[in-house]
Amino acid sequence: MSEYELKHLEQLSGNQPFPYTKQRAFEQELRHLRAFGFIENLPGKTISGMAPTGDLRDYVKITQKGIDFLSKKQYNVV
Repeated sequence: MSEYELKHLEQLSGNQPFPYTKQRAFEQELRHLRAFGFIENLPGKTISGMAPTGDLRDYVKITQKGIDFLSKKQYNVV
């Protein structure tokens, strides 16, 4: 997991808005988190269908697996 992916996950675990600007690397990081099962798309939403800017919370949410991962505080950040 990259440092950016970890930051995304931590920000999604809170209650504040998550403003973003859509970039290819950002989309790849989200897909990686989703592949781990740490986030999931909201019903009817896709990463590729995200607006160029907005609140990430309108598209994805952290899963229980993501919350559990953060609670362990043992990260392998690369």
